[in-house]
Amino acid sequence: DSGVGNAAKALRAYEGLELHPAIERAAGKLYRDGHYANAIEDAVKALNAIVRLNSGVDDKDGTQLMEFVFSPKNPVLKFNNLADQSDLDEQKGFMMMSSGAVAGLRNPRAHKLIKDDPERALEFIAFISLMAKLSDEATKA
Repeated sequence: DSGVGNAAKALRAYEGLELHPAIERAAGKLYRDGHYANAIEDAVKALNAIVRLNSGVDDKDGTQLMEFVFSPKNPVLKFNNLADQSDLDEQKGFMMMSSGAVAGLRNPRAHKLIKDDPERALEFIAFISLMAKLSDEATKA
């Protein structure tokens, strides 16, 4: 069964990643146990918690939280100095990526049963981990 081979290969790749510690805590056991959709959903929930913690904004959630905290016009957390259009574009892009993680990854898995394959789940979790690391590196505006 090539499915078993793919899962083993994806697990080896997963173990080789240096994931954000909070993302690993949220998703690691679920991923290793083959609960890929739950691992992705919980990784995004952890990202949400990290952004709340880093920003001090605790009255918003999900896409609203990401769009408020990382807004290019009036950010709570900024990824750069927002000195020029290129900086503003990066801020907007990272805001959209964070918001997209919630809308595209968490919400569908929270509302219906999705069967994720190990490799795709690995890529999603790595992406969520990257967003968590970027959030940690962002500075208060």
